[in-house]
Amino acid sequence: MQRLHNQDLEAQREQGNTRIAQLEEELVEDQRKKVRENVELIRLNRSLALQAVQVAALEAEKQTLERDREQLQEALRQALAENGTTLR
Repeated sequence: MQRLHNQDLEAQREQGNTRIAQLEEELVEDQRKKVRENVELIRLNRSLALQAVQVAALEAEKQTLERDREQLQEALRQALAENGTTLR
């Protein structure tokens, strides 16, 4: 009887150890998945920040070009006015 009880306890202990190993592996996999997700989020945030900088640079360039266009248009108007011609 004692021997049967010991075998039962040993089997339960093995099952417990197996379950602990399974849970530990699940935990490791979950942690790996979270790390991969965090790395992807960091990558996306960096890309977004770079794109924001690029958009700001393009906006500044657009403003400069618009200013230049307005100045050229005004210079053309003045030149045409001096020659007695109008700009359509």
